[in-house]
Amino acid sequence: MNFTTQKSFEAPDEKNIWLIGLFSRNWEEWILTDIACFKNSIVTVPLYETLGLSALEYITNQSELETIFVSEEKVKTLLEISTKMKFLKHIVCFDDLSKDLIDKIKACGFQYHYFYDLLDKFEEDDKFDSPKPNTIYTICYTSGTTGNPKGVKISHQNIVGLI
Repeated sequence: MNFTTQKSFEAPDEKNIWLIGLFSRNWEEWILTDIACFKNSIVTVPLYETLGLSALEYITNQSELETIFVSEEKVKTLLEISTKMKFLKHIVCFDDLSKDLIDKIKACGFQYHYFYDLLDKFEEDDKFDSPKPNTIYTICYTSGTTGNPKGVKISHQNIVGLI
């Protein structure tokens, strides 16, 4: 099951990268998703409500996120700006949501997926590329001092260098 789409970002030694958004508090499911992504050369884009709704809209559109992994508490925030997110197609929720909230997600035109249902469907045969040192690990957006948030590409080599 593939929820990522290749995007053309100028990544070192790569023509295309795959991106997914992560929008929740830091908890077990967030970490599991992040590890699965970096193991398979899928780039995560962490999203933070503290930057504000306009920044959230800007980041999802600039990075052309089609899939966001989200906790229940953040679903309502996404739905507030649902009409402004041009590329979003899939919401993967770490929590089992009420039928009412699932219906609201679908009414906005998004496909809803429950995180643990996806784990059950995962097949070991699904092969992705292992990361290389210059493979982008994450794109972290900062608030910056002026204007829209700035996306900072952090490679696997950068992360290892921090240890």
